Parts: sequence; structure tokens; C-alpha cells
Amino acid sequence: MPDAVELPPPQQQQQEEGGRLVAEAGEGAGAGAVSLRVLLFAGARELAGTAEGVLTGVPARTDAAHLLGRVTEAFSLGAMAGSFILALNHDYVMPGDRVRVRDGDELAVIPPLSGG
Repeated sequence: MPDAVELPPPQQQQQEEGGRLVAEAGEGAGAGAVSLRVLLFAGARELAGTAEGVLTGVPARTDAAHLLGRVTEAFSLGAMAGSFILALNHDYVMPGDRVRVRDGDELAVIPPLSGG
């Protein structure tokens, strides 16, 4: 499994520390910002080039649209935009949902499934 990658929110500074990408909070992160553990599956994992990462600077109170946008941008999932769903701590996040996240919560990126 590839190493986890820590990705910053938009407009953040990045620095490398011991071979790991570390994000420093930039403007707008605020005191209520948290870091989420992101798990990527199937096609999302292939596009991102990693199975796991960290999304930093996420507002503690947010909504599905914000999470989708941040994940799409941070993990370069534009080719799949609109075709994957998210699960926060094993519960699906539906369009329009408002959620409260805590530091270390798990956000899974689940692409469309197929099979027979």
C-alpha cells in the first residue's frame, strides 16, 4: 500500500518534513478547523496515487458540497467529479447534508461500483 499523503486545504503553505508532506494552516482555516483521515478506494485510489491521506483545515461544521469540493481538489479527482460518494465515520454523507467533524474523523471516498 502506498504511503499516506497529507494534503493541505486551498491556499496553504506546504513543507516537507522527513519525507512527508505537511500542511501549515493558511488564511480561513480558523480555530475550529480539523484534520480528517481520508481513505480512497478503487478508481479514486488510482487517480490520487494513494490509498490514504490527510485533509487539513476542514471547518468543524461543514456540508457535503464543501467536503466533495475539497476532496476533489486535494486528491486530483476531477475526472470522477460528481460520480463518487463520501462516508464519514462509516455513515454516508448525502447531498445537502450538514455535518460536524472532529479531528481524526475518517472520510471515505467511494467511487461507483460495478460487477455482476
